[in-house]
Amino acid sequence: MLIATHGNLDGVKAIDIQVLVNCTPDFIDHPKVADAASEFLIAIFGFLPTRTAVGNPSLPNGMSVEIKANVTISEELEQKLDLRDAKELITMLNNLVDNVVQECAGQLCE
Repeated sequence: MLIATHGNLDGVKAIDIQVLVNCTPDFIDHPKVADAASEFLIAIFGFLPTRTAVGNPSLPNGMSVEIKANVTISEELEQKLDLRDAKELITMLNNLVDNVVQECAGQLCE
Protein backbone atom coordinates (compact mmCIF):
# COMPACT_ATOMS: atom_id res chain seq x y z
CA MET A 1 0.00 0.00 0.00
CA LEU A 2 1.69 3.17 -1.23
CA ILE A 3 0.38 5.67 1.30
CA ALA A 4 0.52 3.19 4.18
CA THR A 5 4.06 2.16 3.24
CA HIS A 6 5.53 5.46 2.08
CA GLY A 7 3.20 7.94 3.80
CA ASN A 8 2.89 10.44 0.93
CA LEU A 9 3.04 11.10 -2.79
CA ASP A 10 6.74 11.94 -2.85
CA GLY A 11 8.14 10.82 -6.17
CA VAL A 12 4.87 11.45 -8.03
CA LYS A 13 4.87 14.55 -10.22
CA ALA A 14 2.08 16.01 -12.34
CA ILE A 15 3.47 16.98 -15.74
CA ASP A 16 0.41 18.52 -17.34
CA ILE A 17 -3.35 18.55 -17.22
CA GLN A 18 -5.92 18.97 -19.94
CA VAL A 19 -9.38 20.20 -18.93
CA LEU A 20 -12.22 19.65 -21.39
CA VAL A 21 -15.36 21.66 -20.69
CA ASN A 22 -18.75 20.66 -22.08
CA CYS A 23 -20.15 24.01 -23.25
CA THR A 24 -21.84 26.02 -25.95
CA PRO A 25 -19.75 27.85 -28.59
CA ASP A 26 -20.34 31.22 -26.89
CA PHE A 27 -18.86 30.10 -23.53
CA ILE A 28 -15.42 31.69 -23.05
CA ASP A 29 -14.56 31.00 -19.40
CA HIS A 30 -12.80 27.64 -19.83
CA PRO A 31 -9.81 28.80 -17.76
CA LYS A 32 -12.08 29.67 -14.83
CA VAL A 33 -13.45 26.14 -14.84
CA ALA A 34 -9.91 24.76 -14.95
CA ASP A 35 -8.88 26.93 -11.97
CA ALA A 36 -10.39 24.38 -9.57
CA ALA A 37 -8.20 21.66 -11.05
CA SER A 38 -5.17 23.92 -10.78
CA GLU A 39 -5.84 24.82 -7.14
CA PHE A 40 -6.34 21.16 -6.27
CA LEU A 41 -3.07 20.12 -7.92
CA ILE A 42 -1.17 22.96 -6.27
CA ALA A 43 -2.47 21.72 -2.90
CA ILE A 44 -1.40 18.14 -3.67
CA PHE A 45 1.86 18.57 -5.56
CA GLY A 46 2.94 22.05 -4.44
CA PHE A 47 3.13 23.56 -7.93
CA LEU A 48 1.01 24.13 -11.01
CA PRO A 49 1.73 21.85 -13.94
CA THR A 50 1.24 22.98 -17.53
CA ARG A 51 -2.48 23.33 -18.19
CA THR A 52 -4.77 23.40 -21.19
CA ALA A 53 -8.47 24.31 -20.99
CA VAL A 54 -10.63 23.62 -24.03
CA GLY A 55 -14.35 23.84 -24.76
CA ASN A 56 -16.14 20.89 -26.38
CA PRO A 57 -19.72 20.76 -27.69
CA SER A 58 -20.18 17.43 -25.88
CA LEU A 59 -18.34 14.97 -23.66
CA PRO A 60 -18.89 11.24 -23.08
CA ASN A 61 -21.89 10.29 -20.94
CA GLY A 62 -23.01 13.92 -20.68
CA MET A 63 -20.14 14.86 -18.37
CA SER A 64 -19.65 18.55 -17.61
CA VAL A 65 -15.88 18.36 -17.30
CA GLU A 66 -13.24 15.82 -18.25
CA ILE A 67 -9.68 16.05 -16.95
CA LYS A 68 -6.64 14.24 -18.28
CA ALA A 69 -3.56 14.32 -16.07
CA ASN A 70 -0.13 13.08 -17.09
CA VAL A 71 2.05 12.12 -14.14
CA THR A 72 5.47 10.61 -13.71
CA ILE A 73 7.02 8.71 -10.87
CA SER A 74 10.65 8.95 -9.84
CA GLU A 75 13.02 6.06 -10.51
CA GLU A 76 13.48 5.69 -6.76
CA LEU A 77 9.74 5.29 -6.19
CA GLU A 78 9.42 3.00 -9.19
CA GLN A 79 12.04 0.67 -7.70
CA LYS A 80 10.17 0.58 -4.38
CA LEU A 81 6.77 -0.20 -5.90
CA ASP A 82 5.49 -3.70 -6.29
CA LEU A 83 2.51 -4.47 -8.54
CA ARG A 84 0.00 -3.93 -5.71
CA ASP A 85 1.51 -0.52 -4.94
CA ALA A 86 1.42 0.48 -8.61
CA LYS A 87 -2.26 -0.46 -8.87
CA GLU A 88 -2.99 1.48 -5.68
CA LEU A 89 -1.14 4.51 -7.05
CA ILE A 90 -3.18 4.42 -10.27
CA THR A 91 -6.42 4.10 -8.28
CA MET A 92 -5.40 6.92 -5.95
CA LEU A 93 -4.53 9.24 -8.84
CA ASN A 94 -7.81 8.39 -10.58
CA ASN A 95 -9.65 9.27 -7.37
CA LEU A 96 -7.79 12.57 -7.16
CA VAL A 97 -8.78 13.41 -10.72
CA ASP A 98 -12.40 12.44 -9.97
CA ASN A 99 -12.37 14.87 -7.04
CA VAL A 100 -11.03 17.61 -9.30
CA VAL A 101 -13.74 16.90 -11.88
CA GLN A 102 -16.43 17.18 -9.20
CA GLU A 103 -14.95 20.46 -7.99
CA CYS A 104 -14.83 21.84 -11.53
CA ALA A 105 -18.37 20.73 -12.24
CA GLY A 106 -19.47 22.49 -9.03
CA GLN A 107 -17.87 25.71 -10.23
CA LEU A 108 -19.65 25.36 -13.58
CA CYS A 109 -22.99 25.29 -11.80
CA GLU A 110 -22.33 28.39 -9.70
